[in-house]
Amino acid sequence: DWWTKEDGRELYTYLRTLKPSLIVNNRVGKRGADDGDFGTPEQEIPAGGLDYDWESCITMNDSWGWVEHDTNWKSTEWIIDSLISTASKGGNMLLNIGPDKNGVVPAGCAENMREAGKWIETHAESFYGTTASPYKEALSFGAATKKAGRLYLHVQNWPEGGRIVLPA
Repeated sequence: DWWTKEDGRELYTYLRTLKPSLIVNNRVGKRGADDGDFGTPEQEIPAGGLDYDWESCITMNDSWGWVEHDTNWKSTEWIIDSLISTASKGGNMLLNIGPDKNGVVPAGCAENMREAGKWIETHAESFYGTTASPYKEALSFGAATKKAGRLYLHVQNWPEGGRIVLPA
């Protein structure tokens, strides 16, 4: 409670004098839209995205860091769906993992991330360097991203009848 918005602004200004190219998240202040260079919603992907740059900070299980008994790993499907959702809303996703006491990423966590990584590598063009979907409303079949005159459709639920219909 002792940290104020003004404290955050002073620290932000000071950090920029040290290195002007730094990117500082909104935790420098009180996590407001005008604190730092980008927002950091925690453990959620905002339903409609945000009106400023943002990065969802989500744990790979139920804990920040390593907790021996917490093996509730996010599935490969969850990782992919969440990445699609985040990218289509114009955000980035930080997926936190906690190596164990020996510095090893637990096997269940590593396997799900490897599998998601294979899928992401295959579909990298539709994520890296893209911007949010041009559609404000949710798409019944999945989501969209765009870049350089291209529209990428992420079909997660194939529609009955096999037709994808886009809003006008």
